[in-house]
Amino acid sequence: MELRETNWDHFEGDTFALISSSERRIVSKIMKWKEKYPDDIRIRAINDEGASVLAEIPLDLVNIAFKKKQKRSEKQIRASRENIQKWHQKQSENR
Repeated sequence: MELRETNWDHFEGDTFALISSSERRIVSKIMKWKEKYPDDIRIRAINDEGASVLAEIPLDLVNIAFKKKQKRSEKQIRASRENIQKWHQKQSENR
């Protein structure tokens, strides 16, 4: 298994963060941001294959949010399963 990681460096008072990543989804996101905000994103380094990147990114583009876990009752879980089964059944009937 190949090790992939993302590092975030930010010093209090700076308006930017340095993000180093070899995770595909993060590298892709940074490259899309670079296309969308060419004057704001600074790519400091990228390897030959484009598999990892080191970028300087303004803090206002970055948002760290934790997903809140939802606790569902057994009744809600059963209802969700039934809805999914109904959807699959409807999809197969429409083919």
